[in-house]
Order: sequence, then C-alpha cells, then structure tokens
Amino acid sequence: TSIQRYMAAEYSRQLSDKVFYGCIKVSQQGYSAGGSAVYGMTRLLLDVNKEIIRPLKLGEHKQIANERVTFAPKNDETTVIVKTIFDLFVNKRHSISDIVNFLNEKEILSANGKLWDKSKIIKVLTQEAYIGTRIYNKTKGRLKQKIHSNPRSEWVVVPKAFKATIDEQVFIKAQERLYWILPNNWRKGINAIKKAKKNLYQDIFRWLLNKGLTDFDIDEILHKLPIVFGIKVE
Repeated sequence: TSIQRYMAAEYSRQLSDKVFYGCIKVSQQGYSAGGSAVYGMTRLLLDVNKEIIRPLKLGEHKQIANERVTFAPKNDETTVIVKTIFDLFVNKRHSISDIVNFLNEKEILSANGKLWDKSKIIKVLTQEAYIGTRIYNKTKGRLKQKIHSNPRSEWVVVPKAFKATIDEQVFIKAQERLYWILPNNWRKGINAIKKAKKNLYQDIFRWLLNKGLTDFDIDEILHKLPIVFGIKVE
C-alpha cells in the first residue's frame, strides 16, 4: 500500500509538471493558459489557423486541443470605464479617492458587481493586460501547496500579445504617478538605493585598501566619485 501511494504521488507530481510546462509554452506564444479576463476585456476563441471563432462566455472553455484563447477589449461600457479611469488619473490628475467617488456617484459597478474602492482602482491602473501584455506564472501553488507570489524574474511576460485597451505611454505615466502616491513603492526604492550604495562603496573601499591607500584617502575618493544611483519603476 505504501508503494502504491508513493507511485500515485509521483505520478501526480510528474503530471503536474507536464501540465505546468505546457501552460508555460502556450503563454510564451502569447495565448491564455487559463484564468478569466480582466475588467473591460474578454476572451476570444481562436481556431487552428488563429482566426477568431467567437468570444467565450464566463466559465466557458475551449473544446479542441489545438484551439487557442486570447484576450481583447470588450469595446462596451466596461472598456469605456477603464479608459475613463486612466484619463482621470493621468491626464486630469485626479486622486484615487476622487475617481472612486466619481464612479460610485454615477452608480457604476466594479467587476464583482459592487461599489468601487481604492484597491480596485489601483488594480485597474497596474494591470498590464490593458497594454496588450500577456503575463503568466505570477503566483505558484500546485498540488495543494500554499499559494505564494513569484518574483518577476520567473514570470512569463509577452508584450503586445493582443490588442491594447490603453496607450502604452499613458500606462507608463500612470505607473510613474502611482510610484510616488503609494509609500510602499518609493520606500522600497529608497531602501534598494541605500543597499546598492553601501555594497558598492564597501567593494571599492576594500579594493583601494588592498592597493595601499589610507582610510583618509579612500574617503576623499569615495566622496568625489561621479556615481548616480537610480531605480526602474518596475
């Protein structure tokens, strides 16, 4: 019985790995490997020639293995709302709270059919699917493991995989403004700069010390080094 249980567990693990790598391969091609579309977008069923068959309903899946699923703007009122949120935030410089109040006063419901709040607005503003980017493997939790977030280096990111809803430059401006609005973002940036600066200066200090320079001379050199530290919004 113990051997049979071990064999069953090993088979499940191997099967899970095969399914995962299959999903990775499909995602690298820019297609959906599962999951629902974000607010304002829909899933499109494609045939073997990658021609559009029809939009898929919520909970509906493809039935043929060589068919593919991609995403596209719905081009309905929800897509207009997404564009409005970016316009209010980027072009008209409204705060997130003002956008929440604006949508709720007009009785516009969010994706789950409830009122808007700050977290929902931020989720829309940071969703890269709106510029046509396909992202997969953001989280991991196979075989009943606890779900946890993967670092961005492990994500499958395919730019321009499908038609964009928002202009890329507008999206970039939104991320830049969000960076300074949300304290957690710029604090991470400041800490990253401090850590990089400390590590680099320590390496240079040790290197110059081995060259025979004194501590005083090294301090003078370090203060005059034309080094600028910066970070990406990502």
